[in-house]
Formats: sequence, C-alpha cells, structure tokens
Amino acid sequence: MRSRLLAYLRRVIGRSRAEAEADEELAFHLAHEIEANVARGLSPAEARRQALADLGGVVQTREAVRDVRRFGLGWIRRDLRDAVRGLTRRPMASVVAIVSLALAIGAVTAVLGIVEAVYARNLSVHRPDQLVVFWRTSPDHPDENESLPLTQFEELQRRLSDVADVFAWDDGPLRSLSVGGVRYQGNVNQVSGNFFAAMGVKPRLGRLLDAHDVATIGHGTSARVAVLDYRVWQERFGGDPGVLGRTIVVDGIALTVIGVTPEDFTGLNPAMVPDATVPFDFDADRIVGTYSHFVGARLNDGVRVTDAAARLQALWPSILKRTVPPNAPAARRTRYLASRVHVESLRTGTLGVGMTIRTMLARPLGQLAALGGLVLFIAVVNLANLILVRAVSRRAELALRATLGASRGVLVRAMVVEGVLVAVAGAALGIVLAAWAGRPLFGALWGGGTLLGRPPALDPRPDLRVAAGMAVVAIIVGIVCALLASWRAISRDPAATLQSHARVVGNRYAIAQKALVATQVALALVLIAGAA
Repeated sequence: MRSRLLAYLRRVIGRSRAEAEADEELAFHLAHEIEANVARGLSPAEARRQALADLGGVVQTREAVRDVRRFGLGWIRRDLRDAVRGLTRRPMASVVAIVSLALAIGAVTAVLGIVEAVYARNLSVHRPDQLVVFWRTSPDHPDENESLPLTQFEELQRRLSDVADVFAWDDGPLRSLSVGGVRYQGNVNQVSGNFFAAMGVKPRLGRLLDAHDVATIGHGTSARVAVLDYRVWQERFGGDPGVLGRTIVVDGIALTVIGVTPEDFTGLNPAMVPDATVPFDFDADRIVGTYSHFVGARLNDGVRVTDAAARLQALWPSILKRTVPPNAPAARRTRYLASRVHVESLRTGTLGVGMTIRTMLARPLGQLAALGGLVLFIAVVNLANLILVRAVSRRAELALRATLGASRGVLVRAMVVEGVLVAVAGAALGIVLAAWAGRPLFGALWGGGTLLGRPPALDPRPDLRVAAGMAVVAIIVGIVCALLASWRAISRDPAATLQSHARVVGNRYAIAQKALVATQVALALVLIAGAA
C-alpha cells in the first residue's frame, strides 16, 4: 500500500513539475509576442490581446501542451476529443464533407451489393462450393453450352458414384398452375429423385422428393406429387400446415402436395424460383431418355473440381458410345460421338435465365459503378479540401505544440484521427443508405417487372463483406487525405511560423485549395454530362 502511494505521489509531482515548466514556456512566448506587438506601435492592451489571439488563448494552449506531455493509450481519447472539437468549429464544412462522402459511399456500396448478389453470391444450400454442373458442347457450336440427355445423366450417375452424387433438373418453361384455387402461369422444376438430398435441403413441412417418387428410364412411372415453394405456401395457403395432402394442378394434371421447401431455398437459379418442384416426366406414362436436362453433381468430401473433370474426361468416350441413339442417322451419330463435355462450378447458380439477368444488368451496373466511382472521387477531393483548410487554420497551434516538444508524429497522428473520424462517420451513414436503397435501385434496374411470372429472389442489400470493404476504403481515404494535409501544414519550420503571425492562407495553400475546388467543379460537370 505504501509503495503504491509513493508511486502515485511521484507521478503527481512529476506531472505538476512538467506542467509548471510548460506554463513558464508559455509565459515566455506570450511576453515575447507582446513585446513584438508593442514594438510595431500597438498599445500594451492591444498588444496583449493580439498576442493571446495569435497563440489561440492561454487556456487552450495550456491544455494542448498538457496533452503533449501525457503518455499512454489516453491519446486516443484526447485525439478523438480534439477531432470532434475541431469539426464542430466548422460545422457546415464538416457536415458537407461527411454527407458528400456518405452519398458517395452509399452509391458505390449499393451498386456493389447488387453486383455481388447477381454475380457472386453463393446459393443458399449446404456447401455450395461442392456443387458442379456438366455442360456438353457440339463440334458445330463449340462455344454454346448444351444440357445432357437423361441417358447420359444415368450413365454419369452410375459411373461417378464414388466421387460425386450426380443429379438432374429442369427449370422451365412456364406452365399452367392452379394453386389454392388460383390459376396462373408459374415456374415448375422437374428434378431427379436425389435432387433435394444432393442439395442438403431439409423440408420446412412434410417431406421432399426422393428416389421412390421419380422413375428411371424404361422403369415405372413417376409419382404425381409436388413440393411447394415456401413463398407459394405463404401466399396461396397462408402458411397452413394442413396443406399436406391437398391438390394442385399443373398443366391439367392433379398433384398431391407432400412438402414445403425451407424459406431460404431458391433452387439453383434465384432468378427463376420454382412455385413447385415435381418428379421428372410427371405427366407421362414412361420417362423418355432422349429429353435433355441440366445435370450437376455434389462432389464428395476431398474431391476437387479438377479431379472430377479429369475423371469425366476419361469416361466420356465410353459414355458416348453407350448412349448414342441406336437409330440415329450416320451424320447425327458422328456429331454425337464428337461432342465434348466440361465441368463448371455451380456455387453461384450460374444457369439458365440467370445468365440473362447477368447479361441484362451488365451495362447499367457498369454505368452506375462508373458514376458512383466519380462521385466517390469528388467526395474524396471535398474531404481533402476540408482537412487542408483545417490544417492551415491550425498552423500556429501546431507550430506552438512542436516548439513545446510535440513530435511531428504526434501532430500528424492528431490530424489522421480527425480524417479517420470523418471517414468513419461518412462510411457508416453511407452503408445505412446503401442498405435502404438496395432494393429500390435493383427494382429500377430490373424495371419493376417479373421473370417467368415471379420477381427474382435476390436480396440486393450489401452483405458484410461489401460493407466491410467499403468501410476500409473510406478509412484509407481519410488517412491518405490527412497525411497529405498534415505534410502541407507542418512542413514549415515551427519558429518561422510563430514569428510570421500569419493568420491567412499563404500562396501555396491558396493554390492547393483552388486546385481542389477546380477539380471538384470539373468532376461535377463530368458527372452532370454523364447523367444527361
């Protein structure tokens, strides 16, 4: 206890001694300034008033010096406090900088959120990185992907069973649906018996299709059952658990509802969410093997896409020979045996009409991204201008702190904290704006229409990765702007700055500010011209 008391007293005495020395230093500078002002012809009272104004006030300067003398992590709180004080001294300029940065960050984040949702978001299934799709190409059209006939699907399912669970599905075209007494045109997916098991999907209600519900080529008839999409269950049946066993009608054929998919399941093409999922050839007496469908697979644990592709290439010639149509003309048979196959990742569901969405949105999204980047650049210039003005107005204060012992690092750090504070405020507000504007912006791009009867099941709001990335960009912008401004502000000798008594912006600072303003005007004109 005694040792702690002594240590505390030493800290207090040491701190008091340091503050006394600082007060003496401050009094010396104040007396020197008063003497210089009197020598220029000012009265003693006016000379003292001018000296106090030049030093920024005795109390404020003493507090700044006290901050320089302190050590430890308390500098974070002090620098933040000083940054807030500095920003509130020029509230209009601070608000303009924060709001302009927020609008720019919000615009770019909203666009990136849509880009991520359309092009890069994973499917809402178990381990989407394990999903692949098989594409066939013909020698006549080597750049066009084609689906595979069911005969090839069954061969792949049998021969690749040790490395993957091969499944098949078909997501079009529109069919006549009668659900809950309402008739409309909707999307119905036809799938193989192992489709839902390969997706790793669990039913929200009832059960999902399995191998007993779907016939194979030449063997049996598919069951006339259906699995409803969660949204259809909510919209048409009000979420009634008694929907199991009820009947829906697809192209005039009555099907019994056996289950409901989970809420987050959108199929393999979020742009074309199925209203119902049914077995292959539910409307036929026997499955015909010549019909083509999409074929994919879930790779077993430890199997890479390259491993599956190599295995497929080795098996492909024999699969072609085994599945070639027996009565095909010679020319068709030759083309069939010359076809190629390749494997692609199905992680983002890059199939069918989804490709059309990506094609349709590529141009407007590119234009929006360019405009958003231009707005962001304008905001960065505006932020740099604000920090430069703040730095120039604090030259006397910074010079005095340097004279009293503050290192350049401490001075730069204070300005960096101010820049980061503005950047963080702008980024936070911008991300909130992006989350709010994501859906309306996507609706405007899409035109408010629907695709095959239903809107795309895409959530365009930015996810955590996009938001975090833009926050990091904003912080980097704040740091860079602050570093450039601090270099301009403290590059001059502190003693020369104090002796100059310059309270206006010098030529080099005026030139820098004029250049920044001219840049903002030029970029704004470009932005207006582009929008027109």
